[in-house]
Amino acid sequence: MSSWKSIKVETFGKKRELYIWEKEKLKDLEFEFIGAYAVYSYGNDLLYAGITKTRDVGIRILEHLNATGSNASTYICKQLNRQTAEFTGYKTGYEEYIYRIEVYEFKKPEAHIWFEQYLINEYNPVCNIDGRTDLPKTDKITLYEEWDIRREKYFKEVTVHKDNWSSFEEEAARINISIEQVVLRSVAKEMGFEYPYFHLNTPDFHKIEGGEYLNEDQFVSELITKLKTKGKNYTSKEIYKMARDIGISENHIELARLGKQPVLISKLIP
Repeated sequence: MSSWKSIKVETFGKKRELYIWEKEKLKDLEFEFIGAYAVYSYGNDLLYAGITKTRDVGIRILEHLNATGSNASTYICKQLNRQTAEFTGYKTGYEEYIYRIEVYEFKKPEAHIWFEQYLINEYNPVCNIDGRTDLPKTDKITLYEEWDIRREKYFKEVTVHKDNWSSFEEEAARINISIEQVVLRSVAKEMGFEYPYFHLNTPDFHKIEGGEYLNEDQFVSELITKLKTKGKNYTSKEIYKMARDIGISENHIELARLGKQPVLISKLIP
């Protein structure tokens, strides 16, 4: 299993990353495959690693993130009886700590199974049990009791969940729009737009109380024009990339992971 350390995942297939506020993308065709996935916290701790065997990976992850439905297995953390080591259901609430998801698609059959085992063996995700190397190799009751104690301790000590995210991250996750759109709304507000809810690109202009407002495409076009007058020449692609970087700039752990520096919103204000 140690060979996974020195070989990039991309050698065997493809890795896709997305933030919690981008979860609607999991319904897209690009996530209709059997694969592996890893769920990370705001502090970049691996919370859970899983696979699918017969179902599309996108739908399976959405079940975890939404924690809905009568099927208890939608939740990433199990509930158990410490005296009998029997599962009694599933705990909810841990989805509030999820910040980022990695999804893995492999060309080689069964590779996703081996990769899940590698992630669990190597990183001992707090919500996984089977395959962990940091739990006592003893009877089932002692094993499960120790796992449950460590899990409870971890989530009591972790203070960063959705309530502690930046305003950009919190709003993106709360209303399920991209963080780029949240940042662009703030830019629009700074530019004097009274009601910059332009994330729906239909039709050309929207009538609301108090006047008209631009749709997203029109706003970005106008923003590019105004920035040029200030000597800032950006393409639409560069505008969205900068907005994304601004949106996560308060998460220094994520910036370090990506090798980026914080970007101030003033960079996008004419």
